[in-house]
Amino acid sequence: MTPIDENELRDELWFAEPASGPDPDALGAAVLSRGRAVRRRRVALASAATVAVVALAGVGIVNLLPGTGQTAVPAQTAPASPSVDPTPSPTAVTPSPSATSRPSGTPSPRPSATPSGTPSPGPSTSERPGAPHTGVIPADFGTALADRPLPRENETGTDELGPFEPQSLPIVCASSTEIDLPSLGGLEASRLRGRIEAGDASALDGVLLFRSEAEAVAFMAELQQKIGACAPVGEPGPNIGTPEDPIIERTMMASSTEPGLVADTFTVRYWTERELDGTWHEAPGGTLYLWGRSGRLVAIHSTSGEYVGDPHEEAAADLPPAQVLADLLAMA
Repeated sequence: MTPIDENELRDELWFAEPASGPDPDALGAAVLSRGRAVRRRRVALASAATVAVVALAGVGIVNLLPGTGQTAVPAQTAPASPSVDPTPSPTAVTPSPSATSRPSGTPSPRPSATPSGTPSPGPSTSERPGAPHTGVIPADFGTALADRPLPRENETGTDELGPFEPQSLPIVCASSTEIDLPSLGGLEASRLRGRIEAGDASALDGVLLFRSEAEAVAFMAELQQKIGACAPVGEPGPNIGTPEDPIIERTMMASSTEPGLVADTFTVRYWTERELDGTWHEAPGGTLYLWGRSGRLVAIHSTSGEYVGDPHEEAAADLPPAQVLADLLAMA
């Protein structure tokens, strides 16, 4: 039997009807039924109080978690699912690169172009590749000629002719001494391509774009003056034969203007001599360089092969080299 206090017992006895007289069985049944109802009410109230305490405790725990703020989040009514790491949403914030880092895939700045493809201002004379005080003309310099292929540049290579590829050009005397050319400081852009041809032959085509016509004229004048000052006979080279059968060679050179070939044309020639019994004789192996200018554009074409002696008569008067030079000058 469920215990009840005196006041509750009095309330229960009130249900008995005085007219019917005392009925112990009915009175006991009424008291038991009412006692069970009181117990159910107490259990319900206790359960409600427990839920309220748990809910308040949950809110307190949420408020204590870092980064949750002070706003209570209503409890979810759906069944709890296993905990998994959430997939980052597309709007997740990623760390910014540090001051010393560079975004991946972004090319670092160069004198030829910025990452956006917009030509950058040309570097100062002291920063220009190949200038000043250098005798090497770079294969690719600046941006002005970057999208202007040379007339023969895209010719397909064959078994006898290789493809044209970037090739720098040293300017040297017969002794292989590099020539100082400060006038290259006026260079805005260059594009030079060379290829291997049949046998030991080779060829080179190129154009040099100066910032002004006056600077192009100054370069041609300095080139002619300093080439002309070179000794025409180079020093003998090392023995390329054997101690029993030595082969000693030296390089010869000559230069001249060619007014009848292409306007404002200047040629430089190199050829080989070989020593035999104390006497020097012409040997196979020579190179002809044709230089020309049109406005602020300077063009260069060279051909090398088994020329014997000065290749001027054999190569310079030939139509192909002169025509190649004329086609290059047409890019002006």
